[in-house]
Amino acid sequence: MRFAKHHWLLAPLALALPAAAARAESAAPPAPGHAREVAEARAGEEEALWGRFRKARGDRPLDPEQRELLALLNEIGYASGSQSAQGSGVSRHDAARAHRGLNFYTSGHAPEAVLIDMDGRELHRWRLEAQAAWPDVPAVLTQENSRWWRRARLLPNGDVLAIFAGIGIVRVDRDSKLLWARLNGAHHDLELQPDGSIVTLVREWRRIDFVNPDHPVLDDLVVVLDAEGREQRRVSLLEAFERSRYRGFWRDRAGRQGDILHANTVSVLDGRLAARHAAFRRGNILISCRSTDVIAVLDPAKGVIVWAQSGGFRGQHDPKLLDNGQLLLFDNLGPGQASRVIEMDPLSGKASWVFQGSAEEPFFTRTCGSADRLPNGNTLMVESDNGRAIEVSPDKRVVWEFWNPNRAGAQGEFIATLFDVDRVPPEYARGWLGAAAAPRAPGASGAR
Repeated sequence: MRFAKHHWLLAPLALALPAAAARAESAAPPAPGHAREVAEARAGEEEALWGRFRKARGDRPLDPEQRELLALLNEIGYASGSQSAQGSGVSRHDAARAHRGLNFYTSGHAPEAVLIDMDGRELHRWRLEAQAAWPDVPAVLTQENSRWWRRARLLPNGDVLAIFAGIGIVRVDRDSKLLWARLNGAHHDLELQPDGSIVTLVREWRRIDFVNPDHPVLDDLVVVLDAEGREQRRVSLLEAFERSRYRGFWRDRAGRQGDILHANTVSVLDGRLAARHAAFRRGNILISCRSTDVIAVLDPAKGVIVWAQSGGFRGQHDPKLLDNGQLLLFDNLGPGQASRVIEMDPLSGKASWVFQGSAEEPFFTRTCGSADRLPNGNTLMVESDNGRAIEVSPDKRVVWEFWNPNRAGAQGEFIATLFDVDRVPPEYARGWLGAAAAPRAPGASGAR
């Protein structure tokens, strides 16, 4: 099972609040309709200071001896390179059917990202500790999320934007030198815009009278940053729902304590569906709210939710519009205790393609998860909790499979969460990879 607390139960860094407030949020009751799922997700969890891991699929729950081992690992730190005999690195690669490219991934074992080729050979590694980004803020190191990068994006020049979930965003160059760091509570997702600005999600503890007049709650905000990470504007999602005709999508589905919406995706729309529905005009933002099983569109100029949909998916992640006008969605809690990736009409909700796990090809992750449609029509999916990514063809054949090689435990039985795998073109790194310095300790200079 996983060893760091699940990400939707973690409080963000709250410098103005005592640590007890963060612990209280973790203990807040789950939203209605998710009590069973949250209880099951918590079952067997352990907390480890060396990263976010779980038992590899097929292993039995932790016994007392394994719990003792985990305690020892907490004391001595995580030893990278501890691997099991199978399920490590690229295990399947049908070169004729897989989409050519490089693979950029982030993992729960460390604050870093790795670039590999299609056969799993490491090409480059970026790493920056939270302490190097914010050396004057000791409270950062008390956050579990300071021990890994939750989301990262590789830029064409070799720079990387990375999120320490609930803490902030950093930008490093190809040699892992810190360019800037913003302590802003960013979490889950970010999207780089053509003008260099960044759209991301931020969480803040706030007292919002129409939600809970007696206690602060976590409010998700869509925030726009400039190219240096400085905030330009923000919109509260709770307020955007409340001032819209879709207010029932949170009122009828969410609790009144802790993490109300649990937003996990931001995607700026390009206007391709605007002719069918005005809500999908260019510049509006597609979001996903896990706690309420809702996907929605935010008009950031008006600060209003202008479209929302639910039904047919639960605990979802990573909705995005495809070139064909369909919507691709990772449905975590699909029927039959299996996750699914769904391609559907965003307006009617009708599915045109579904990939779901089976006894022969299990596919399930309670948390995280992502799906991307590749240029050749294949779909790249990340089964985060099990540390696995697969590429499947339109006829649902697995043509590439990757297991997170970052393991711990005497038999390599603890596998690190695989947060994301992005496929980038082979030529993407040609301009900088050959000249990049060998991986080294990151610099500690730069804006904060």
